[in-house]
Amino acid sequence: MKKEAKQIAVAAIVLAAVLLTGCVDQASEMSVDEITSMMEAKQAEITDFSATVIKTSSYGGEETMERALMMNKAPDKGRTEYIEPAEVAGMVSVKNGSTIWTYDPAKNRVTKMALPEDIPPEMEYTMIVKGVLYETDIFLEGIENIDSRSAYLLNATPKDGFKIGIFTGMRVWVDRENWMVLGIAWFDKDDTLIIKVEYRNITFNTGIPDSEFIFDIPEGAEVVETSLEDMIPEEISLEAARANLTFDPKTP
Repeated sequence: MKKEAKQIAVAAIVLAAVLLTGCVDQASEMSVDEITSMMEAKQAEITDFSATVIKTSSYGGEETMERALMMNKAPDKGRTEYIEPAEVAGMVSVKNGSTIWTYDPAKNRVTKMALPEDIPPEMEYTMIVKGVLYETDIFLEGIENIDSRSAYLLNATPKDGFKIGIFTGMRVWVDRENWMVLGIAWFDKDDTLIIKVEYRNITFNTGIPDSEFIFDIPEGAEVVETSLEDMIPEEISLEAARANLTFDPKTP
C-alpha cells in the first residue's frame, strides 16, 4: 500500500505540475488589444534602431532577395547599406533631416533629394509599425518562430478607405519578449505573397552617433538633384502614351 500511495502521490505532483504549466502558458497569452498596446508603447520609447533587413519579393513566379544593414535614429535620421544581390551591393541611402542621399557605386552617381516640408519627421521602422497599428484592422492568428524567436503572428487588413497599393492584407510577426516587429509580409487579393521583410539581429536604444548619418560624396561621383514629385509617375492617357512609344501597347 505504501508503494501504491507513493506512486499516486508522484502522479498527483506530476499532474499538478502539468496543470500549473498549462495555466501559466494560457495566462501568458494576450489579446490583440493588449499586444498592440505593448507595440505602441515600445515604439514610443525607441530612440534608435538597427537591424539586418532581408526583403523577399515574388512577381510572375520569380523570387528575388535583397539584404541590407539599416540604422534609424529619432527623429528623422536613417541609413541603409545594401549587401546583396551583387548588382546593388555597396549602394547606400542616407536620410538626414530633410534630405536623402543615395549612392549607386555601379554608376558612381549620387542622387540628392529634398523631402517636402509637410512630411513629418519619423524613423522608417517606426513609421512602418505605426502604419500597421493605425491603418489596419488586426487579428491574432497564433504564435510562430521567426529567426529562432517566438513571435505573435498578426493578420492585418487595411481599414475602409485606406489602400496599400495592390496589397490587400498583411501578416506581422511581433517578438513576444521585446515587442519589436520581426517581420511583415504583404499579400494580394488572392492571398499570394508579394513582399516579405524580416528584421534580424535587432538592437535598439544603443546610442547610435550622429556621425553615422553624415553623407560624404565619393570622389569623382556625379551628383544629380531630384525631388519627390519628379519620382512620382505622371498619369497620361492611352492616346498620349501611344504617341510617345515606338510600339503599340497591349490593352485589356
